[in-house]
Amino acid sequence: MKTVLLTGSEGYIAKNFKHIYNNKFIFVSIDKKIGRDVLDFNDFDNIDAVIHLAAISGIIDCDKDSNQTYRDNIEASVHLLRKTKEYNIPMVFASSQAAKNPDTLYATTKSLIDNMARLDNGINSDNGIKVLRFANVYGGLSYLTSKDSVMSKFVNAKLNNEQLIINGDGQQSRDFVHVNDICKCIYKCMFDDRIVDPVDVGTGKLTSIETIAKMISDNYRYDEYSRTIGVDSSAADSNVLYNLNKFKAILTVDDYVRKLFG
Repeated sequence: MKTVLLTGSEGYIAKNFKHIYNNKFIFVSIDKKIGRDVLDFNDFDNIDAVIHLAAISGIIDCDKDSNQTYRDNIEASVHLLRKTKEYNIPMVFASSQAAKNPDTLYATTKSLIDNMARLDNGINSDNGIKVLRFANVYGGLSYLTSKDSVMSKFVNAKLNNEQLIINGDGQQSRDFVHVNDICKCIYKCMFDDRIVDPVDVGTGKLTSIETIAKMISDNYRYDEYSRTIGVDSSAADSNVLYNLNKFKAILTVDDYVRKLFG
């Protein structure tokens, strides 16, 4: 079996990836939660691929500590870019749709690494960096306990017989992609040398926050005075990956809600 260096190994997406592909790879786990820092890892001799998921994610968390964000999101990623290039190892970099419009610290860190990877791939695309710009990920293992996204808030409120709170008029929209589809995409793209530019990973469809709330419960209210963060969104361009390697996200929010609540 191939050996994969998995950063952010104790995080949400990594846990789901290990659960699905545990019999496919030998994982070398890197995560500060288990006392292993990306910047301290230098033993790449027996590594066949890198999946780089470790980062401070989200606008608020990045703004809380810009120095730590620089270290975790930029320095650690640059370290891996250099090492994978030196050892000729393919790497998947977990980017975000936010990188398309780098108007926050979080988005800027993603955009910077996206562009560095693109430049490196332009020099040598063999075993290059696969930049995957994820849409809004939901579902799967540990989602409801570890994520503070709008979907998890709504589902947890429903499970606890609480009222769902819709920020503003609820018309802000997102491209919601299930974590199982994210994991399948990572698996499909790891060794695909045709991916040299950042590519979107999503359904290509937008769903409003109001629509999600109404799918989940009829007990909801609008909070017109609530603060919303990062509300601008666009649907992922799902055609690029499909044209490259036939990947398509197939799980829907409707399916997820029906599975939870019937």
